[in-house]
Amino acid sequence: MLLRFLGHKIRYSCLLNDLEQHSIVFEDEYVVETFLNSLPRQWSLISMVIRESKNFKTMSLQTLYGKLWSHEIRNEMTKLSVIQPCHGSECRKKQTENKVVVKDEGWARLSSTYL
Repeated sequence: MLLRFLGHKIRYSCLLNDLEQHSIVFEDEYVVETFLNSLPRQWSLISMVIRESKNFKTMSLQTLYGKLWSHEIRNEMTKLSVIQPCHGSECRKKQTENKVVVKDEGWARLSSTYL
């Protein structure tokens, strides 16, 4: 999925660069909206969340890429069990399989400082 996102981003950026070479330039708001509309269906939830954010109207394409990239990295790490979803806002440390899982604000993160 990560490579699919990267490929989608590269194709879209190349298309925008080609249009810019022919003096066709769009406003950031239109470019961001169009990119979100072009994403596959499985991205609809994160796409909706981004559209509802306060700074959506002023968001640049690079900022959007960063948000989507970090979302995809988090998903990949969760699949690999590097980070695990947890519940509760208290910080708790739990020893599991020679790893320390730190629970904080809905996500547990592995940190090399705790090993």
